[in-house]
Amino acid sequence: MPYSLPDPDVETEAAITTKIIRQLKNVTGPAHVAFFLIGEAACFLRELHLVSGEYDKNIVRGVARGRLNEIRFLRPRITLDCDAFWDTLRHMDPADLSTAQVRMLFA
Repeated sequence: MPYSLPDPDVETEAAITTKIIRQLKNVTGPAHVAFFLIGEAACFLRELHLVSGEYDKNIVRGVARGRLNEIRFLRPRITLDCDAFWDTLRHMDPADLSTAQVRMLFA
């Protein structure tokens, strides 16, 4: 299956994410897409301390939450309580939002 790398100089962050999701769906399937979206949400929350101002922090939180909500469109093959998982992620210490730590939530 052919794929291409996103061009961050030309494409917006949303367009890059959409392109990656489309390619993951075609190449690997919905489970990998779900983990990609969870990873993006965790990354946004982990790096939230770099954002100044509560307004901007709320925007970043909204983007992170939106990534988890996208998992709902992968149903019926992926079943994840996105609301409960969001509550778990947003209450975690940012240092605990690494890939290894988030992966442990599924063990």
